[in-house]
Amino acid sequence: MAPDPRDGSFSMFEGSMMGGYFSPKLDESFTKAGLKNVTVHRLEVPVGKRIADESLRQLSIEPFKLTIPAVTGAAKAVRLGIPDHILNGLGERSERDMVEAGATFGILVVCGQKPIS
Repeated sequence: MAPDPRDGSFSMFEGSMMGGYFSPKLDESFTKAGLKNVTVHRLEVPVGKRIADESLRQLSIEPFKLTIPAVTGAAKAVRLGIPDHILNGLGERSERDMVEAGATFGILVVCGQKPIS
């Protein structure tokens, strides 16, 4: 599924010159860089309430408490046109959602082998 250009994360990547459609091209990029046997794996990692163990549940939320404010600050700094009502309080809203409903965080893992000369 292609990213929605109205999505804030799409705008962030476009603004960073990385391009909003970079993820479907990861395997191609690694191959062009000279790696062999390139594979892309998508992991769906549960966060917050979707984790049964309370201590692990809390640990799963901690990274977002750091990254969301950094991302929203960057979005404001580069003036991507994302409305303030979306960015303001995003960290608190996200934490509340993770605690109350849980979430799933998608991660792309790209693997490749450097050719032996």
